[in-house]
Amino acid sequence: MKRTASPGLDSAEDPHLELMRAVRLCHPGWDILRRVTFSADMKADPPWRDWRSEVFLPVLRPQLERACLAAATADWRGLAVCDQALDAALPSVAATASRREGVALMRTYPAPTAERLWTKYGGLVATGETPGHLVIALAVRAAAFHFPLAAVVAAYIFLEAHGGLTARGLAAWMEMVEHCLPADGPAVSPQIKVA
Repeated sequence: MKRTASPGLDSAEDPHLELMRAVRLCHPGWDILRRVTFSADMKADPPWRDWRSEVFLPVLRPQLERACLAAATADWRGLAVCDQALDAALPSVAATASRREGVALMRTYPAPTAERLWTKYGGLVATGETPGHLVIALAVRAAAFHFPLAAVVAAYIFLEAHGGLTARGLAAWMEMVEHCLPADGPAVSPQIKVA
């Protein structure tokens, strides 16, 4: 993907920079990510309406928030609990895709030497002790880079938008991020809110 700003601009000048930084660091292979749990419903307005209300808000968001807290406190057992909860709550096809992409993320982009939680969680995924859902893998990677919860939530929505609305492009992905961010969720930086 091309850069979203000219050299020298900071996130206050280009609202997409903070979000894209989170996306690139949390998932270096984001641009080849396939559909995960979101499949656009072109009969709905907007096409993510049902996914937001039926999958993201009740299932993905709570586990993402719990996983971010667990990752921030280096609680690998808490991460495994979140992972198992997702496995039980997601529809079968979505769970399979989420595990596929989470396992690929952990396998393809290994942890830096000093990241013990990332290494521990990656080991649990590799041995099959935990399913390895994308949401949880993203939370682990985000903790390593010290991203706030709002940035992680926005980055996850962006990844789902990219996978489910690939042909629609960046403007549609950003629109989905803006519309899917929960109003009662964590404080969202102005850069992400206007993205």
